[in-house]
Amino acid sequence: MLAYLAVTLKYLGYIDQARARLNDALSEARGLKHAQTLAVVLSCATWMESITRSPEMQRHVEELIALSTKQGFSLHLGWATAFRGSSLSELGQVQEGLVLITQGLAEVRATGTTANTLRAFMWFADAYARLEKPVEGLNCLGEAARIMTATDERCDEAELCRLRGDLLTAMDDRSAAEQCYHQALAVAERQSAKPFKLRAATSLARLWRDQGKRTEAHDLLAPVYNWFTEGFDTPVLKEAKALLEQLAAIRKVGVGPILLTRRNGAPNGPWWVILRPERHSGTASGSPQLWTGRSNLSGATCQSEEPEPARAP
Repeated sequence: MLAYLAVTLKYLGYIDQARARLNDALSEARGLKHAQTLAVVLSCATWMESITRSPEMQRHVEELIALSTKQGFSLHLGWATAFRGSSLSELGQVQEGLVLITQGLAEVRATGTTANTLRAFMWFADAYARLEKPVEGLNCLGEAARIMTATDERCDEAELCRLRGDLLTAMDDRSAAEQCYHQALAVAERQSAKPFKLRAATSLARLWRDQGKRTEAHDLLAPVYNWFTEGFDTPVLKEAKALLEQLAAIRKVGVGPILLTRRNGAPNGPWWVILRPERHSGTASGSPQLWTGRSNLSGATCQSEEPEPARAP
C-alpha cells in the first residue's frame, strides 16, 4: 500500500513526500525477503519516477530486471524492459530504446495483460518525436487512445494530449497543437495531476514563446510552477524553471519576434536565437542581438554583435 501511496503522491505533485513513502515501502519489502512483494514495489518505483522523468528510475529498473530474471517474473521483466527502453530514448539512445520498448511490450502481452499497455505506445510516440517522425508518433498515440477508451485507464490522459500537441507542433500545425495543450491542462487540472499540468504548461508556454507571445507564456507557466514546494531537482521542474528564466530575461531585454535556428543544422546542437528589438520606450534598440544556449535555451547568454544565422560561428 505504501508503494501505491507514493505513486499517488507523485501524481498530486508532492514529490519529496512520494520519495519518502517509496523508501519506506522498499525498506519494508526488503525486510520481508519476499521476492514478489519487492518486485511489485520496484515496479511502482519505476512508474513513480517516470512521472517526473527522474534519473532514479534507471536504478530501480536495473534492480527489477535482475530480480525478475532470477525469479522468472515474466510480467515484471517485460515492464522493466519497456521502462528501460523509454529511459534510453530520453537519454538520446532512441533506436536502442525502441527495440527494448517493443521487446518489453511483447513480453507483457504474452502474459495476457492489457492493463497499462497504452503507456508503451506513448513511449513509442515520444521516441518517434525524438527521431523527427511525427506521423509515426501520432499513429502510436491513436493506438494508445484506443486502449484508453477500451479500458477507461485515464491516469495518463493529460500526457497523451500533451504528446499529441508536441507532435503537431513538429508538423507546424500550431493551432491544433495549442488545442491539445489546452486539453492536457484541463485534464490535468480535473485530475489534480500537478506534474502533468506543469509539463503541459511548459509545452504551451514554449509554443507561445516561439509565436512572440512571451508575456502570455510567462503568465501561464509561472503560477503552475510556483504551486510546487518540493521536488525542484527533478527534470520536469528544472525544465520549467529554465524556460521561466529565459522568458523573464527576454522580457527584460524587451524584444520583438524571435527567430530560432540550429548551428550547422545540428538536430541536438545549441540554438541561435535572433532577438528583434521592439520599438517603444524603455526597451532595446539598434541591431538584432544573438542569444545562444542549449536546445532548451537554459543558461542563455546575450551577444551584441549581429549574427549570420546561416553560417557556423
